[in-house]
Amino acid sequence: MKTRLLFLLGIIVLIVTNSLQAQGTAFTYQGQLANNGLPANGSFDLTFSLFDASNGVGQVGTTLTNSAVAVSNGLFNVALDFGNQFPGADRWLEIGVRTNSGGTFTTLSPRQQLTPNPYAITASSASNLLGTLSVSQLSGALALSQIPSAVVTNNASSVSLTGTFSGDGSGLVNTVTTANYVSAYDTANHTVSTPNTFQSITFDAISVSGWTYFGGSSGTFTCNQSGTYLVQYDAEVETTTSNATTISLRAFNENIDIEIPGSESSCTLAVANQPAEISKSFLTYVAAGNLLQFQFTGSSTSAELIGGTGAATYQPSISCTIIRIQ
Repeated sequence: MKTRLLFLLGIIVLIVTNSLQAQGTAFTYQGQLANNGLPANGSFDLTFSLFDASNGVGQVGTTLTNSAVAVSNGLFNVALDFGNQFPGADRWLEIGVRTNSGGTFTTLSPRQQLTPNPYAITASSASNLLGTLSVSQLSGALALSQIPSAVVTNNASSVSLTGTFSGDGSGLVNTVTTANYVSAYDTANHTVSTPNTFQSITFDAISVSGWTYFGGSSGTFTCNQSGTYLVQYDAEVETTTSNATTISLRAFNENIDIEIPGSESSCTLAVANQPAEISKSFLTYVAAGNLLQFQFTGSSTSAELIGGTGAATYQPSISCTIIRIQ
């Protein structure tokens, strides 16, 4: 009876359907087992092997054995998990059968080609995605060649932007704001009121953009935009006596009540009425709302800044420029 049953199992016809489990690499395999042309009933041992060809060698993964599979009216249902063996190539399933009483397995022929459902397990790397993919599931770098040419990137060249841009540009870096400068000079003589005490210089020719200027007894420039500035001044100085006289100039920040570091320059004169030049260029950070002054002093009241005429033009006693560079 046992030998006759195995022979009959070897010529049965399988009707195969496949369904994908919700997660992982396992899938459900359903089949119909016939015994001598009639639906089989009882308990059977089944083996399942996966191949990359319909005949011959080419097994992928390991052989799975499902013992004591219940068959009712010819129908059975098993869960199979060969791991990640579905990269997109064709796959065939080879089945072996024996009665639950033991003995050798009879290999059924032909192998059954799997329908596409199990390939859904490769959806994590599918080339044709339908629906929405969460951003959290993406990883790796996107090649520049895959980005549309209309998208501007850091490596883009010859980019021409049109339209209207709004805002004050405070979020931009490494840019030069051309409309943020001071250019001023004065042609009047300035004398020292109190020796060794700095006093503010006033200007009579002012050109500002992004700054405001308040004259009166002390000239003050107000900064309207925080940033790093290049500051430069140039002055003509002299002493009215032949005694050694030191003359100094500097830039001063009234808000923090301190001389701007690196802004002071000095010279000592010992010959009366012989002009000399004092100049200085420096970088400094200025916060919005800060008040800047240019100041000078001398070791005696004989020190002064001098203007004059030459070549039919007025020569400034002092000039200054402030330019925002970042």
